Amino acid sequence: MVKENQMVSSIMGVNTGVIRQNNNFAVLALKIKHPRNKHTLLFFPLVTLKDLLLGLEHRLARQTASAGKSKEEQRKAIDSASKKMHSHLPELTEDELKAADIGQCVDKVELSQYSENDLIFTFSLRRGEMLKLRINEYQIELLVSAIIHAINNADLRDIAFSLSSILDFLPLYDAEFLPDGNIAYDTYLQDEWKQALFARHQALVYHYTDDNGQTQFGGTVIKTRSASGSDEMASISRRVLDYSHRLHKLKGKPCQVSVKDISANPQHKLTLKQCMHSLQLLQRQVKEQQTAK
Repeated sequence: MVKENQMVSSIMGVNTGVIRQNNNFAVLALKIKHPRNKHTLLFFPLVTLKDLLLGLEHRLARQTASAGKSKEEQRKAIDSASKKMHSHLPELTEDELKAADIGQCVDKVELSQYSENDLIFTFSLRRGEMLKLRINEYQIELLVSAIIHAINNADLRDIAFSLSSILDFLPLYDAEFLPDGNIAYDTYLQDEWKQALFARHQALVYHYTDDNGQTQFGGTVIKTRSASGSDEMASISRRVLDYSHRLHKLKGKPCQVSVKDISANPQHKLTLKQCMHSLQLLQRQVKEQQTAK
């Protein structure tokens, strides 16, 4: 049975480190200093670390989108919060990392509440407890920097790059178009809180000519905040190939991609049938365009 701590802990300062196993990334250690000189030491495997960064990156993107006078005020607030957190940096020793308590490993992350000023994450710990942590929006930049710095400092820059490249989209379905007109697909089960971070459903159809001169197709449906036709979406369409089991074989091939907004309503939940139908329609449009050439 999971024991839930109803108290919400806040952050005064953080320190980070990486534990390696056989020279590979095992977990990221996050030591948090709370008010009244209390401390918590948590350990994040890659899966839950990615989920934590996903929630944090969403708020960072909102901050980046602001402009004008509010942008200047925001920068001052971030710098002030960072300075305060630096003054409360908790010590993280090698002995603490060697004596890592597996019960403090975070097995699940949920962004349970968010407001204009704060994010509240709920961490499910391996020991069967739940910890709620409030992160002020002006603390996020330093927290993310501390995480990335720890990974880079452990000479695991490929891990840092991999994490940073999957935070602005959420895969829902991958598909292969079969000769008989049917679709073979994989489903990515994504928590509701993750889907709520992104407003746009996008259908992507990749097409290329194989060695026999035949056009081959693959497709995916993702959620993102980027519009089709944008530079951001073009970047995402390339990075999707790195993480899709069905589409990874296209990486490095001179393929083209067609992107179509399915829905830009954040409250609109699309069914599997709607997503597959959208992929089929987009593939049909691509075929018709090629035939007309």
